[in-house]
Amino acid sequence: MRFLVPTEVLYPEVEGEPPIADLDWATRMLRFFIPHTEFERVASVSSPAELTWRDRYTLEAIVHEHAHVLQLSLTGFGYDFSVRLFEIVVAAARAHRTLDGVYAHRGDFVEALEPLFSTLDRVGPHGLTPRSIMESSAFLIQKRPPSGSSPPGRMA
Repeated sequence: MRFLVPTEVLYPEVEGEPPIADLDWATRMLRFFIPHTEFERVASVSSPAELTWRDRYTLEAIVHEHAHVLQLSLTGFGYDFSVRLFEIVVAAARAHRTLDGVYAHRGDFVEALEPLFSTLDRVGPHGLTPRSIMESSAFLIQKRPPSGSSPPGRMA
């Protein structure tokens, strides 16, 4: 069974282009796959009119992943999910001490991860899943127009 990473849901790979950002749900660490200079340039634009299509796409990806950091840190479901993932990471690190050791025994931990990840797609009484709620709210945040004098993407 292969799980989609968060960037594959709303940001499938554009042919020939790597993903912009990814979030590790266990550690809540963001990884950016763009140069820091590009990140700074896009984040400091003073007017949305200055943004190219690619800049807007980059900015939306950055905002989207930051929204997930907030969800995993501040919501009950997200925090519990993240903590449970982190406990599996800690168990793997304690048991095998090296990344190579963890990778060699990856199957042991996939068994622990599958039931946890299946909770993301559990349908509630109104037909919604936790994943659909988290992704749709992150999508709405990324599409939100900048407020006041804040540069695009800065959450005021």
